[in-house]
Amino acid sequence: MTKPILLVEDSDDDLTFALRALRRVGLHESTAVVRNGKDALDYLSCRGVFSDRTPVNPSIVLLDLKLPFVDGLEVLRHIRGAFSLKHLPVAVMSSSCLEADVLHAYDQGANCFIVKPVDFGVATQTISQTAAFWIKRNRPPPAFSQAQIL
Repeated sequence: MTKPILLVEDSDDDLTFALRALRRVGLHESTAVVRNGKDALDYLSCRGVFSDRTPVNPSIVLLDLKLPFVDGLEVLRHIRGAFSLKHLPVAVMSSSCLEADVLHAYDQGANCFIVKPVDFGVATQTISQTAAFWIKRNRPPPAFSQAQIL
């Protein structure tokens, strides 16, 4: 079973860029998309509209910071606080380049912080390389590769 990518993005343009980038590296079919932080938490916890999904952690979360309902930092806090999710790679993607945002993301346990490029070509290349690295090159901890949501 291929583990999905969880893409958490509320911007239509950024979502389009990200899906095109993932298509470039053959990862778009296993991508689950949610448009706000509440839905991200529901997806990760298999509750609400996601209560019937197969309870397997995604291979990576591509997480926007500025989200409706629950912001990206709160989603990240939840991930790092949940035993079954604590090793889940999280790539924060934000249009913000403020040092405070970068610091807060790393303080909450982000694995990387990517400032979203405004150029389409650079944006798709950045997203495709990030996803490919974490899925195809990175070796997760042994317990994570078997982790399932409780």
